[in-house]
Amino acid sequence: MARPSKKTLELRSKILELKVFKRDNDIYTSFENLFNSTDAKYSTSYYFCEECEYRTIRKRGDKGFSHDDELFYNAETFKSFFEEEDNYPHFEKVFNELFSLNPTLAFLYHKLVIEQSIRQHENWNTAKVDYFTTTELDYSLTVAALGKERTDAILKETGSLTLDWMISDNADYLMLSNPLTKKEKSNLLCELSKGSGKGYNTLVGRIVTPHAIEDLASSNKSKTIHAELDLTKPIDEIIDYVTMLKNDFDNNPDNFKNAYELLGEKQEVFSCELKDCDIYKDTKSPKPINGRLADVLFIYDCKKVNELLGADILTNAYITDEINRYWQEVKNISPDGFNSLGDYYAIAKEYIDEQKYKDYLTGVKHTL
Repeated sequence: MARPSKKTLELRSKILELKVFKRDNDIYTSFENLFNSTDAKYSTSYYFCEECEYRTIRKRGDKGFSHDDELFYNAETFKSFFEEEDNYPHFEKVFNELFSLNPTLAFLYHKLVIEQSIRQHENWNTAKVDYFTTTELDYSLTVAALGKERTDAILKETGSLTLDWMISDNADYLMLSNPLTKKEKSNLLCELSKGSGKGYNTLVGRIVTPHAIEDLASSNKSKTIHAELDLTKPIDEIIDYVTMLKNDFDNNPDNFKNAYELLGEKQEVFSCELKDCDIYKDTKSPKPINGRLADVLFIYDCKKVNELLGADILTNAYITDEINRYWQEVKNISPDGFNSLGDYYAIAKEYIDEQKYKDYLTGVKHTL
């Protein structure tokens, strides 16, 4: 094996000195700790795909470049996000040193640290398993209650007839500049009563999808299907109903058309589960699945360092040793059962570089 060049050794020294790409860095452990929630079995795949989305760095002019990416490419946002933090000088120092080596590498660090900080400061576990409801009104019912001019004005301002937004007086939640008056609310109640409960849909969901899901859907149409459930019915009846819907959907997704399909756009449904991959099926590994997926992300980031700097900076031996050190010294778990680095990296590239995370989050097969 050829001896590394002097430049490679210098780059390696600089990267290792920053202690960013270490398996016990908060970037990886904060993701790993998300799965302590009892809700993890329902949201593990979403968490992982969310992490994959964070690692898609697109440059200005690239296909799919968005306003959010542009913000991430502004170093001032990094400062504004952390300037009140005690450890901001550390983040700034690391960011600047990475920037001097490769701007894209610095921006990747930028995104990962910001998302890690958000998780730590917003009680992420609690929020992620919370429930939310929104009530959407039919256009005809709203017109009957508020008149066409008022209804159209609300639609123009908010893009929907969401009752929650229309009546809210909470500044943090206020979506309508001119909320409904007492009289308008009374008119709506009257129209709802006439329809015997028809004319609206109450949607219930769990906050387990990434905050970027709307952006994903706008560029890769979502196959999300909303079904009404009567929660006053016995649990076995509800389970039977949902099972029937799922079976029918799997047999022929075309029977469940969404707005895009009704307008003539063909959508190929993506039905594979992240849980079908070998990492999930590896029951012999003493590592929990959250840890194995954190290993996947760590491997990808190390390989990204090499790609961006154009040299074998973080070698396979370093990556493997670092993973083994973490599990042995930090977690007191044997590293036995560690699948090959190549297998883990292949999954990372599939979900990040090939953007399979979009397929999972939207339920629609996309092309790059």
